[in-house]
Amino acid sequence: MEQHQATENEYNQLVEIWERSVKQTHDFLDIEDFKTIKKELPTYLPHLDVCVWTEGDKIIGFSGADGNKLEMLF
Repeated sequence: MEQHQATENEYNQLVEIWERSVKQTHDFLDIEDFKTIKKELPTYLPHLDVCVWTEGDKIIGFSGADGNKLEMLF
């Protein structure tokens, strides 16, 4: 497994990973809230230190931190 800083070109793939993960784990999330977060996520990512995790050429997950605070892990 390797890691690198996310690029804007990868944001769509990260949103897809987020979507699959949230659908499986966040059954408490209202559908309208889900849609809003999905739409806004690409505008939030540039404000975080986003690390993309890969195996070969395949993105398998990502994390986002704000300073010392982990904001997301998918």
